[in-house]
Amino acid sequence: MNFSYDKLKKYLRTLGDVASEGESEVLGDKVPLLVSACYSACRARIFGSERLVLLCQHERGLSPEQVQLHAALISAHYSLPLLFVFQHGTREFCAALIVANIPFVIVGRQIFVPGAAMAITEAKFNKGTPAPIRRFTPLGQVILLYHLQRREHGDQLSFQQLLSDLNIHKVYVSRSARDLEHAGLAQIMSTGRHRQLVFPYDRRKTWEMAQPFLISPVKRSIRLEQLPPGLPLAGPSALAALTNLNDDPVTTYAGYALALAPGAARQYSGSRVELWRYNPTLLCEQSGVVDKLSLFLSLKDNQDPRIQSELAAMMEALPW
Repeated sequence: MNFSYDKLKKYLRTLGDVASEGESEVLGDKVPLLVSACYSACRARIFGSERLVLLCQHERGLSPEQVQLHAALISAHYSLPLLFVFQHGTREFCAALIVANIPFVIVGRQIFVPGAAMAITEAKFNKGTPAPIRRFTPLGQVILLYHLQRREHGDQLSFQQLLSDLNIHKVYVSRSARDLEHAGLAQIMSTGRHRQLVFPYDRRKTWEMAQPFLISPVKRSIRLEQLPPGLPLAGPSALAALTNLNDDPVTTYAGYALALAPGAARQYSGSRVELWRYNPTLLCEQSGVVDKLSLFLSLKDNQDPRIQSELAAMMEALPW
């Protein structure tokens, strides 16, 4: 295969993916000449799947709309998932392909392969290749769960809305938004000074794709004789409030770890308080109970079959 594929392989190797040798594919026999002339193609195993790799040979003047048309024409003749490879690409070009859900690589700069939960974005254009996202920061997780549970915002969340609703500094919003972008779940779009997150997938698919990056909000649990005001129900107590589960004898609450003084903790008496990585009240959907997605993440590894049964019923009833 030509130098472009070798360069692609070398780039993927820096990300920990070993691409197979490419098996040349002649597009001219199956697709219009104007399309086949734009690409050299090969079959190769990349990101754990066999793919038809399309190495663009004529990028000048190529628009995202043309790439979408090419993808439709080529997909009509191939069952393999497509992967477009470019040498260059503007922010707008990449954003349009992401919204259209077209997997692509800009060698050395940007990757969007949603089925492989792989995305590395333009923040690296001038900073080299970063390590892939391992898990979200607590605030990045909050922003994602906020989007998933606030349907009134549609598929877009403005930075201003996040600043207002979550009461956080714009610097932390920007950093957390980049986490979501790097994970391939959203794209940061700018119009003048207005910035927003655009989510290209429906909420259920976004939730499923996010699983490798999400963690339990609970750092540890303590017992408190006197509770601070305003702590929502959490753990089995929250699940009992939302389902048919019987609550434990000891009621469980959630509190922000950075806001609770550890000196008042008791080992064997008082209510159980989970110390969370983020403020649980930021996402509370109903008064006095933590949000359902955070609750799921906090209990998904609980071995009690009663809890797992009610947890599954709760998730199944969510209005994605």
